[in-house]
Amino acid sequence: MCIRDSPLPEAQLDRFFMRLKLGYPTDDQERAIVHRFSSGDPLVELQPVIAGEEVLRLAAVCHHVHVHPVVEDYMLALVKATRASEALALGASPRGTLALYQAAQALAALRGRPYVIPEDVQHLAVPVLAHRLIPTAGQRLHARSSVEILEGLMAQVPVPVEE
Repeated sequence: MCIRDSPLPEAQLDRFFMRLKLGYPTDDQERAIVHRFSSGDPLVELQPVIAGEEVLRLAAVCHHVHVHPVVEDYMLALVKATRASEALALGASPRGTLALYQAAQALAALRGRPYVIPEDVQHLAVPVLAHRLIPTAGQRLHARSSVEILEGLMAQVPVPVEE
């Protein structure tokens, strides 16, 4: 689906932190869903798995994940490339930059690291930035999506490497 198919204007799309596509469940997963709901409503018996205070504590941990200036420069260069791209009518906003930064911190924390690496940024660039980008009319005419354009830009922006 092209971003223009969305009923929301660009300013509202930019407020979504991330866009994920879950797809359909496998046959086995769907069968399990059917069985789970066939004998009652499991949502009625739903219990919390984490307390609100713990969620806040985990969010605070993410804010302390270190982002080296070189990795920061890489993020900024990637976002800047979206703004300079002739294939895009609209590049990523500062809100997109902030979302990419925070998502990379959270991913590093989830992976047990106190620091962000370029691979974290690469892993998250499409889900965090693609829905914020608007391809030009010519790109849409040739059926090039914001995801394809972003992946092309990612291939062009030099990735920092350890010396």
